Amino acid sequence: MHTVSIVILVGLLLLASYRDICEYRISNKLILFGLAVGISLNVILPQEIGGLGFQLALAGAGVGVIVFLPMYLIRAMGAGDIKLMAMVGAFVGPSPMLQIALYVAIAGGLLALIVLISKSKLIKPIHNYKLMLMRNQLSTTAGNLDTISTSKVFSKTKARLPYGVAIAAGTFFYLITNF
Repeated sequence: MHTVSIVILVGLLLLASYRDICEYRISNKLILFGLAVGISLNVILPQEIGGLGFQLALAGAGVGVIVFLPMYLIRAMGAGDIKLMAMVGAFVGPSPMLQIALYVAIAGGLLALIVLISKSKLIKPIHNYKLMLMRNQLSTTAGNLDTISTSKVFSKTKARLPYGVAIAAGTFFYLITNF
């Protein structure tokens, strides 16, 4: 990956993270601009200095979408986050995108813990989990092998998480450790 590509990608991710923190939204214009720049740089730059070519840039964007698409389908992640992953993929290509996805997932988990702790909302899920385990233990001990559904125990919450921050953190970690 060329230095120019890295600098532009970092700038776009910082801007996306800022918007996600402030508005819980990532602009489609920003993502489309990033996709266009990522693909263009990979087409324009020679392979010897980090250009991937059109097909690998497009494949990277596709991997970015596919990896986190299940999270979007279960409503655990927003569409902007998926599109931001596609933008990152357009810059780095398909193979690094898999490694970045792992780092993003780890960063997302840490971010979720930080948000839960900072909003003092970690106690309720722990209490719910404890109730579920106790119910299952009592049910099994009494000879009834029925288990309680998590949807009946856990309360429905609409916790918002600026996942653009996790995408940026995971990508930055990849860039720092590989370049």
